Amino acid sequence: MYVFIYLSIISLEVVLAQNQIAKPNIIIILADDLGFKDLGFMGAKYYHTPNLDQLAKASHVYYQAYAGASNCAPSRACLLTGQNTPKHGIYTVGSSSRGNAKDRKLIPVENQEFLPTRFPTIATFLKEQGYNTASIGKWHLFTTLVATLLTIRTVRNKLE
Repeated sequence: MYVFIYLSIISLEVVLAQNQIAKPNIIIILADDLGFKDLGFMGAKYYHTPNLDQLAKASHVYYQAYAGASNCAPSRACLLTGQNTPKHGIYTVGSSSRGNAKDRKLIPVENQEFLPTRFPTIATFLKEQGYNTASIGKWHLFTTLVATLLTIRTVRNKLE
């Protein structure tokens, strides 16, 4: 799936370059625990999401997708790197041996708590293509120091 995303972006770049079309804006919204009918434009009656509904009207929305993992940090790592969970090693937020060991029914898998810097991300690729990138919101993929330094670098780049 993620290789397809990278190949799609490369193909898009070639088409845009050949036709001299301006690069499109790319916005990826990843919402943990969001059901397929929790947004107005998807049929929600209980939740009101007028801003997302308007964005959907003005955008291309993909209705068939696959989450790379069942919880937040590994799903984010899969999306950003194009790698599956065993490749990047992030299975959960923090330690997979949390809680009382007596209550645990499974042997915890060895978990990588932060995304190793050896993995290039889609943001790195887009930056190489001339895009400005940002990550807004919950992260859980780098140490606090690394996240702070990346934020400072991003803000500095925007100001230059």
